[in-house]
Amino acid sequence: MIDKFALCMQKELRDNHEKGDMAVGWKPDVYTLIAENSWHVGKLHNALLTCLEADSKATRAKVTEYAADIANIMAKTAHTFGNLEHGKTVVDQAEKKAV
Repeated sequence: MIDKFALCMQKELRDNHEKGDMAVGWKPDVYTLIAENSWHVGKLHNALLTCLEADSKATRAKVTEYAADIANIMAKTAHTFGNLEHGKTVVDQAEKKAV
């Protein structure tokens, strides 16, 4: 499940490349991340509710797309304001310094 979803996340990054390089070039502040997440969660909620009314491949594709967008935003959030930094956690860095 995670491997398949990670591929969806990568696809969304490629599909949205015209908006800039999310991994490197985008330096959002807290409010921008909150707004982006809220916007995409709203789109996901709408797609989920649409599944109740008219379940189709197209609707399910939208659910996957928006979920992957949200996951990418959450990854950026963890990288920017969490303890992720270039693939290492603060714990990893602290243990390395202590050695």
